[in-house]
Amino acid sequence: VRLVGSEMCIRDSFMPQHPFHNGWMVGRDEALAAWPRTPEVIRSQLGEYYGMISLLDEQVGRVLAALNNSGHAENTIVVYTADHGLAVGSHGLLGKQNLYEHSVRVPLLCAGPVVPRGERRAAPAYLLDIFPTLCELAELPTPDTVQGRSLGPALASATWQPREQLYLAFLDMQRAIKDGRYKLIEYALEGSAATQLFDLQEDPWEMRNLADDPAHRERLAAMRSQLAAAGDA
Repeated sequence: VRLVGSEMCIRDSFMPQHPFHNGWMVGRDEALAAWPRTPEVIRSQLGEYYGMISLLDEQVGRVLAALNNSGHAENTIVVYTADHGLAVGSHGLLGKQNLYEHSVRVPLLCAGPVVPRGERRAAPAYLLDIFPTLCELAELPTPDTVQGRSLGPALASATWQPREQLYLAFLDMQRAIKDGRYKLIEYALEGSAATQLFDLQEDPWEMRNLADDPAHRERLAAMRSQLAAAGDA
């Protein structure tokens, strides 16, 4: 999202309507605007969303200022993240009930005495990795019941990877697998199904479905098998 003059521009992934029924088209956030979505409605909702972000940014600033004033900033690890994003017009959707990047890829920012400054990591991670990471950094034992993996090694190595793929799910109707470049989304609804395959490197907005492209037939089959195996595990 960006501003041109005084007008808020909508995302490149904006659609008036989602191309097919994804299993969640009318509930909660999706009921906030009529179909088809219009640019005017989406700009209004983006303005509200940015207002909330600005308020949150101010409150985070207050917390960090209090931490600095307390004298404990140099002995504290700060983690900022979120549980989901929002479509806000992308792919014709408004809410979080989907597996597109705008809804499942969330911020994960860390700061503290053991965290490299001004660096980024591409290691695929889940939110459940945060707890074992903090345990390691605080030199505390991680309970055996924890399923996440510590991201501590990523602090020392920009190429370290805790896993090769991420598996994503929404209720019983959407499943996805994502590797470093490609993402497969499968939709299983009563009486219908749909498949999407995206090249996230060439198509970060997920606008070109490659599922029917013969050049990606083998990749599609392999990722389908991996996704099915994950479901059986």
